[in-house]
Amino acid sequence: MNRFNLNPDVIRLQQDLDKLVLWAQIWQMKFQPSKCYVLKICQTTNITVYPYSVLGRTLKVVSHVPYLRITLTETLSWKMHILNIKKKVGKALGFIKRSLYQCPKEVKSQVYKALVRPIMEYGSTVWDLYREYQKTVLEKILWQAARFAANTYGREKGSVTRALSRRVRKREGKWLE
Repeated sequence: MNRFNLNPDVIRLQQDLDKLVLWAQIWQMKFQPSKCYVLKICQTTNITVYPYSVLGRTLKVVSHVPYLRITLTETLSWKMHILNIKKKVGKALGFIKRSLYQCPKEVKSQVYKALVRPIMEYGSTVWDLYREYQKTVLEKILWQAARFAANTYGREKGSVTRALSRRVRKREGKWLE
């Protein structure tokens, strides 16, 4: 490809990648080009296609990539990230349900707070819920966990709401709700 016909930004980015490789060699670090990707984030459909390379290997162009456990997409949509959260939480809830089905509510609640909630809340300041489908997906998961933790599997109106809002405190040797 002739570099004289390319956008100056494309050339600059490849030069920066080359400088990064040189820096890594000086500091005796190694890049793994197989773990490096090109994710183009833009609104235009007329995108300059340039085969960026690291260590002589052309980088793969992808439509989404996980970055610090947050799934980034070329459209900056959080749909794929929310679906990944749903999968991870579903696996964690399945494990908890199989392992702790006979445990008291307090144990189930503690395990939920330790294993499920961190998955749901991680990075939420970045991907904050602003779409209705995101809220719906995550609320269903939350309600499943609440039903399990509170041993409330009934379908009557308000059963999960009561399970989520219940506060149990120990005062002077008596459990209060």
